Amino acid sequence: LLLAFCILLTAAPAGLAAPAADSLFIAFDDVVTNELPADNFVFEGSVNGRVVEYGGQNKAFSADTGFMDNMISFTYPAQPKNSAYVIQFDAGWQVMAAGGEIGVKSGTSSNNVLLNILPDGRLQTSDGKSAGGISVGSLTNIALVLDTGLEFFSVYVNKRCTVDRWPLPAAAKGADTLTVSTTAGSGAQSALVLDNIRVYPGDALRAPGQKPAYNNSSAEFTPVDEGSIPPKVYFNSDLNNQNDLMVGTAP
Repeated sequence: LLLAFCILLTAAPAGLAAPAADSLFIAFDDVVTNELPADNFVFEGSVNGRVVEYGGQNKAFSADTGFMDNMISFTYPAQPKNSAYVIQFDAGWQVMAAGGEIGVKSGTSSNNVLLNILPDGRLQTSDGKSAGGISVGSLTNIALVLDTGLEFFSVYVNKRCTVDRWPLPAAAKGADTLTVSTTAGSGAQSALVLDNIRVYPGDALRAPGQKPAYNNSSAEFTPVDEGSIPPKVYFNSDLNNQNDLMVGTAP
């Protein structure tokens, strides 16, 4: 009988050598409200996607999920071969959840899905292992521990291990990009919120990082009712190399 168990990994105690610096830390607080970050960030999807005020003296990225598909990408330096590192971020839903995926990739290569997001916000591995869920109305802390030497990954949700040493896709070993995608939901005015995106070496979860100074600047912005945007018409080539006229909500 194979027993799978999780051990909560925490940063080294005081008195030991300080851990290496984060490879990536995006907290949005220094970004002008209603604009997008300039570095290590690519967004495709909702025309309402932007940095928003989220709590007192705090900002986060928000993308409407009701009517449009979204793809949010965060690039980070490729980690040393055969090593372990952590991808950690906060995520939450406003109004209601939507389906999607969390994965990693290298450059323009195909995405390697680590977790599926079910329409109700629950998280699962590609083979159906339950991995917790993303909350509505508050932020959930998600940490992915990737070991490219032993070729497994573990998942922590609010510091609780929910998936222990699951097989890591071979193509994920050289990843340098975190991807979070959502699919158009029920049509409600809902949104995905992301904050505190971090990548750092090792397999120990760290305490919250030092956020950048708060920027009280705000740009003018008028939200768009995406429910009134007609579906786009585009050509899609199938595996038989035949062009079929499709109708969809691709951004």
